[in-house]
Amino acid sequence: MKKAICVFLLICMAFAFAGCAQACKTDNAKIDLGESERYTVADRQAAVDYIVTRLFHNNVVKELYAVRYAGDARSQEEQAYYVDTEQLAFDEIIVFLTDFRTARGLDAGSLNPNENYTDYAYILGRETGGDWEFVTGGYG
Repeated sequence: MKKAICVFLLICMAFAFAGCAQACKTDNAKIDLGESERYTVADRQAAVDYIVTRLFHNNVVKELYAVRYAGDARSQEEQAYYVDTEQLAFDEIIVFLTDFRTARGLDAGSLNPNENYTDYAYILGRETGGDWEFVTGGYG
């Protein structure tokens, strides 16, 4: 019985470590929260945390190199666009630019496998003071 439990635990650990190996490498990513008159450091850090934990821990991105705040002007432009087109109900929009490398066996639409991307935008929205949510990402 003990032997069976040990074997089971070893198998579970192997799957757990294999899953970790598939997740995106973020340890060496350079984070630049930039300066902002619109958002506090805590607001910008919460957005980065969302990007890193919710968007990059998947099998699409293999390594994250950098995340940087695109600035108040870019965030205001995106917010004006979404307000004018009435596409979203968010009060606030924030934009971060990312540099990353995709996974080799990638099958994710517009991203190519094993390719580096620079200045790839992630646009997040929220109700004032709420949690950030993914709006869209890409170039443009």
